[in-house]
Amino acid sequence: MRYTSRQHDGTFIGSVNTIWRYMYYFNKLLLCPYIAVTADRQPSDAFPLILNDRILSLWRNRGVDFITCSYISHLDPLRSEATLYNYVTKEKRVVPYKLLVLDLPLVAPAFIAKSGLSGGAAAEGFVDVHPETLQHRVHANVFALGDCAALPTVKSYGAAFAQVPVVSHNVRQLLRQLDQVKDKEEGSLRSHAGFARYDGYSSFHVVMTTWRAMWPELKYGKSKYEIGESGSYTLDGAPVVLTNNHLWDNLAWIDVRGFLNAVYYQLFLYEVMFYFLFTRAAWYPPSWFSVPTFSEETGEPLRGGCCE
Repeated sequence: MRYTSRQHDGTFIGSVNTIWRYMYYFNKLLLCPYIAVTADRQPSDAFPLILNDRILSLWRNRGVDFITCSYISHLDPLRSEATLYNYVTKEKRVVPYKLLVLDLPLVAPAFIAKSGLSGGAAAEGFVDVHPETLQHRVHANVFALGDCAALPTVKSYGAAFAQVPVVSHNVRQLLRQLDQVKDKEEGSLRSHAGFARYDGYSSFHVVMTTWRAMWPELKYGKSKYEIGESGSYTLDGAPVVLTNNHLWDNLAWIDVRGFLNAVYYQLFLYEVMFYFLFTRAAWYPPSWFSVPTFSEETGEPLRGGCCE
């Protein structure tokens, strides 16, 4: 079973770290246990092993009681008790609490499933698209990106921005096919000739402590040649891998690079960058200060492309 609610950026991990920091600051950590619960098998099933190991090491040093493969099945606000259900062992555990913080899940809007765009159970309510062309597997005139798309990568603002130029190019390619092909049957519109390819790029900040953050960048673990036209694979079968495009992109949050990451994130400098560059169509990650363009014949990146 896949829990797509956890297939998002580092909001859960950042929340755990931030709350721990403030508990420690007010000297409450020694007076009460701190429990972090997730339905995943590790901090995030969508993250590479090296990133999860770095987070787990920090939590072990901080004494965080980390519970995996579990979710809240019942709350008793009168007794201040939460019932945790482990879907692997089928066991229940009642935990008393003084403060309960729920991380917002990422769930697809109900209208997607009702419309039939989500396809089979594997898409879990999200729009069932090809992981590289971002074109719907059944309805060739439908494309999806961002949090609504069923993609085997980490959902984040960086991923959505990297998908925009790919979808823009592929929609134009589809419109050209409509003009060139007289037969407008569904099958004639499913050719990926000249389509740009999204490589699964995603980037996001993971808050580790006060003024310290990581900024991992990820991409698909399989190449486009391994994926093929069917594009059928999942996070379990093809985990994402770390990549490097930014000057200080790394997992070394303790040193000055982690401080620069936190400054960029906590002072909302990325919001300023988005306003002056992204809204003016002057920047799309992972490249800096450029807009990716693709060949109309092959779909290969010509300038600033995100696909390898």
